This record gives sequence, C-alpha cells and structure tokens, in this order.
Amino acid sequence: MKRLVAWTVIVIGVGAGCATTPPGPSVHTYPARGQNSATIARDTADCQAWAKQQTGYDPVADTAKGAVIGTVLGGALGAGGGAAVGAATGNNVGKSAATGAIIGGVAGGVAGGVYKYSKSKEGYDSAYSTCMNGRGYASGAAPIATPTAVTVAPAPPPPVVVQSPPPRVVVVAPPPAPVATSVVVVEPRRIHVPPGHYPAPGYCRIWYPGRPPGHQPTPFACRPVAVPAGAFILYNGVAWDGDYNWRAHAHRHPGSVPPVIVEITAGR
Repeated sequence: MKRLVAWTVIVIGVGAGCATTPPGPSVHTYPARGQNSATIARDTADCQAWAKQQTGYDPVADTAKGAVIGTVLGGALGAGGGAAVGAATGNNVGKSAATGAIIGGVAGGVAGGVYKYSKSKEGYDSAYSTCMNGRGYASGAAPIATPTAVTVAPAPPPPVVVQSPPPRVVVVAPPPAPVATSVVVVEPRRIHVPPGHYPAPGYCRIWYPGRPPGHQPTPFACRPVAVPAGAFILYNGVAWDGDYNWRAHAHRHPGSVPPVIVEITAGR
C-alpha cells in the first residue's frame, strides 16, 4: 500500500508538469474583416512580439523564472516522495531520495513554468490587444448583430396629367406668283469659248456659260430654235448673246448681224 501511494505522488507531479502549455495572451481576439487562417497566425505572432517589445514582458523568460522556483519546490517534494518509495520497497532510503529529487525537480520545473506576474502580464495583454485591434481584429466577446429597422417609404402620389391645349392653326397665304417680265439687255454679253469648240461654217451651237465643253450641246444646222435664257449661240467663230435683241441692233446697225442670228433670236 505504501509503495502504491509513493508512486502515485511522483506520477501526479510529473503528469501535472507535462500537461502545461506555454502561456499566451489572455485577450481573446477574432477577425473582424474575414482574415484567413494564415493571416491570423502571422498577425498573432507579430502582435505578441510587438507587445513584448512595448512592455518588456517576456512570457518565455517569465516561464523560465517560474521553472526555477518549481524546480526547487519540486525537488523537495520529490526527495520526500523518493524516500517514501524507498521505505515502501525496502530499498536504500538515501538512494531513493536522490532519485526522487531528480524526478521531482523535472516535474516541478515544468509545473513552475506557469507562474504569472499579474502586473506585467496585464500590460502585455493590453499591448497585444491594441496591436490586434489596429490590424482589424476585435477583442472580447463577439458582438451580437442587431436587426436593422427597415423604413418603408410611402408610395408616391399618382401623377397629375395636364393636357396641353390644341396647337394653333396658322394659315399662311402663298406668296404671289412672280410676274413674267422681259429681260431687256442694253449691251450684249461677252464670253470666251476655247478654240476648237466652235461649229463648222453653216452650223450653229448652243453654249451654256460655266458648263464644261464636253457637256455642251452638239452643233446643228442653223435654223430658228428656242434658245434657253442665259445661253449663247456659236456661229462663224462668234459667241452671240441669246438674251440680246439682235433684230433691234440690226435696225440700228444694218449689216452688222447675220440673218441667221436675227431669225434665231426673233422671239426675244
């Protein structure tokens, strides 16, 4: 029975030390911007290092200090436990006490690593929380989303249809028809016709000013024809003005106008 109690003390001391995990920040944070797991791990490590730099508090060093204290206490407990084992098993009490001191020192060192200094740890947690908040994390309990009240806007009033008055009917009287007046040419017009475009002797040709030679009418045997307004009559190398009264001119200057031109422009 004594042997069972002694081994129970040793196993409990070693088991308690092995079950301890390294201390971390006491502040619980969660991603508020949808950060993935890789980003959360990187930000956590960066903010722990920043909190250590800002506060001078080192969780690893704090764990080591606690381990030293635990080793001393555990050694004492282990020695006592070892002696109890030796007595229970009938072995040498001194040898069993030394063995128990070694085992107890290991177990106590591990168990003593969780010792915390309240003041430094609070500052470390505060710095860590500030860093994580700056990177888009919220600390504390997750906020409960409250439903947002939906405001329903009132229906707009029905449109007012305003009928416009019928358009005014404006009757515009047509302008008076132009009165045909005869054009009296005091002096005949002159025009330059390129050489080679005059008709052969005995032939006439209607010539329009401003029209290319290739688009002019072809020569014809001289006879009374209707000469369009503004056109000339080419005859015997001379461009005769079709709007001029050559009959009156012939009366004033007998023999100056060929009879063919007088006959063609008789209707002027």
